[in-house]
Amino acid sequence: MDVLHMCIRKENDHYWFYKMDEEKIPLQVLKNQSPESVFGKETHTCIDSATGPLWRATYITSDETLKENNTFSSNILFTFHHAIVDGYTAINICNNFVKVLNDVIGGNVQKLYDFGQLNDGHETEELIMQRTEYLKMNPEYCTKIRGIESKFENVNLLLTEYFPVSKDAEKKTKYIHGELNEEITSNLIKVFKSKGISFHAGICSVFNWVLMDILIEKGLTNDEIELPTKHALNLRRYWKKSSSGQLGSHALFIRLLSKTDKNVGDNFWEYAKEFNKELKSVIENMQEIDLIAVKNLKYTSVERQYDDSLKLLEKVPPPPITPPSLIPHPHKTFYGTSNIGDISSILKGQRDNVSIKFLSCGTSIRNTTSNMIIFFQTLQGRLGYCMAYSAYLVTDDYANSFEEKLIKKLKFISNSK
Repeated sequence: MDVLHMCIRKENDHYWFYKMDEEKIPLQVLKNQSPESVFGKETHTCIDSATGPLWRATYITSDETLKENNTFSSNILFTFHHAIVDGYTAINICNNFVKVLNDVIGGNVQKLYDFGQLNDGHETEELIMQRTEYLKMNPEYCTKIRGIESKFENVNLLLTEYFPVSKDAEKKTKYIHGELNEEITSNLIKVFKSKGISFHAGICSVFNWVLMDILIEKGLTNDEIELPTKHALNLRRYWKKSSSGQLGSHALFIRLLSKTDKNVGDNFWEYAKEFNKELKSVIENMQEIDLIAVKNLKYTSVERQYDDSLKLLEKVPPPPITPPSLIPHPHKTFYGTSNIGDISSILKGQRDNVSIKFLSCGTSIRNTTSNMIIFFQTLQGRLGYCMAYSAYLVTDDYANSFEEKLIKKLKFISNSK
């Protein structure tokens, strides 16, 4: 079923995807409005999932004077229900919209456009069951996995202590959008690569450095703390078949605990290399898959006996729109990241009649327990980012300070040798 024709309805105590009763084109046209303000409003406006569709578009025109080369700038915002897309697939669908717009302007409209079919994630479910069996056969490793989750969930949190939010703070998501130019982005990529560090690990190491500086400024006296962070992972990387056209929400968050000392800036490259090593290990060993799989096991006695005492829970098909990655978790993280990477292969931003000048992606987190999620991607050689933060968990002062220090440190790193 094409994702743009879907809605969600409840039947027999489960939610299911249905094809809409009638086709709708949810497009609104606005004039001379701030894209940032429209972005914020859109992410706080619910989608009628029972009627559908699970997406909408907002086109923002302007009175900008026509330029000499007959080009003009405008903004278009796509809003998607998370049930049908994750970061990867949202970009995929946007690419198809850009293609359609280019064809319309060029007068070469096709009769039919395929925006992609929904994948129900059965590959991931099969993998989870395989890992469940592996845990049954490897009790020591199973104990280790349980310990990792317990340690992460019980780590000492300092953010709310040093940046208290008033009890009557509005429960909404705020956003900070930005972009680094091609020179800085290119230098960052080169520097991290020369050190044997992935771009994601390098950027997130800088995030941790920023956090430590902010906490120290607020009075932190600890010589070393453990920073808990979460990092979005595209589950398609574990699928055996090609996933290029597999739409839907197929992501989960990697959990990391990083020992970070107050002098992290002085030994930054050693710190970043260790962060890179830990991140790579978690991904390659499918640790987050195992953290889901372990929930399929239970004890049948008070003693930790792993032979006959480990039993498989009865397998009940989960609701198709609530994958593990979207189930709320306790508020146990300073920030989360969603890095789509270099999206040039997904989004063709330079076409005959249309070109993309700026792209920003984000999500509403007002009803989740995350305090901040930083979205970033590289398009046409530029690093774009969107910081989404919960106004009832994080203060504006903290968010603004984070961005200011982040940009300063990224520029410093880009000039490193």
